Amino acid sequence: MTFREASTRALVIAAIPLMAGGAAAAADHRIALQVQSKSWIPSSAFDVEQFDSQCSAVGIELVAPASPLPVAATAVVTYVETRGAGFSRFGVGAPLGYGTNISYRLTVLDRKTMKTILTIVGAAETPAGLPVEQFHDGAREAFRTSPAYQHSCAAIAAALGAHDQMLHLLPWALVDRQGAALLDKLGFRAETPEQEAYLALARNDFAKLRALDAAAVEPLLVLFQNSRVGRDGIGTFPASDPEHAKTLTRALATLPLREDPRIPDVLGVFLNDYSDYRTADDAVVTPLLVETIRMLGRVGDVFTVPLLEDWQVGDSSIARAAQASASALRAKLSR
Repeated sequence: MTFREASTRALVIAAIPLMAGGAAAAADHRIALQVQSKSWIPSSAFDVEQFDSQCSAVGIELVAPASPLPVAATAVVTYVETRGAGFSRFGVGAPLGYGTNISYRLTVLDRKTMKTILTIVGAAETPAGLPVEQFHDGAREAFRTSPAYQHSCAAIAAALGAHDQMLHLLPWALVDRQGAALLDKLGFRAETPEQEAYLALARNDFAKLRALDAAAVEPLLVLFQNSRVGRDGIGTFPASDPEHAKTLTRALATLPLREDPRIPDVLGVFLNDYSDYRTADDAVVTPLLVETIRMLGRVGDVFTVPLLEDWQVGDSSIARAAQASASALRAKLSR
């Protein structure tokens, strides 16, 4: 059975073929997959083969709905590509072409009751800066690497009881509320202080994070490491969002003051990610950057000194904080 291509604006329903080769998954890890796909591009459709490969890697076998094999659940994918904004040369004039917007929804239904076990939604669009011939492929690549899609198969496995895949969802839960809600829905229970810290941060429970002390360092740093640039495949948590800035400020204040080279390293990366705010006076981002610089004055190492010097340009609140922090750090390091 093959996936039929979608004609322009035509709805296509298809099922994934049985996996070929390899050991068959146990019945409690076998899922029937149904896909509903449509696109404004005649030859485009949801890539079921890639989804099959991704799920196979976490022990999930996808089969056609009509398969005689017993299944644990049914996964329903709704995938839609629509025409996006027009892109013009230098942003003016007639469009050279149009981007693609993608929406995605995964629903997993219990085999017996057909009640929803989990739902994941995601979206993607054509990134800026691509040549016209890559507008559509660029959107599909942005979707393929989007956190919601990347975590879909792990979420299915977690719903079927794979504890290791629940752990895989923990970092994603820090930056995406649906990841945190999913862990709650699946009844995840932390087994280590580090896992407790991830859950606490996902729930904005900073009192618990402070009590966990050293165990809280890793998830707190993951949040800063993926604030503006997604480095771990979990998405981003941009400080330009006022609510995010508030959370990041509280996270910064919760970081244990200890000799841990990861702390100055990640906070330095965080500063560099927002270097275009260095001479700006942004009501949301600037106060957070000032607090980050002050923290580096307390926990920084020798590699932090030149970084702080770079931020001393001008007479802004950021520059003044960098000057004071660099001075405090030099005094600490020279003892």
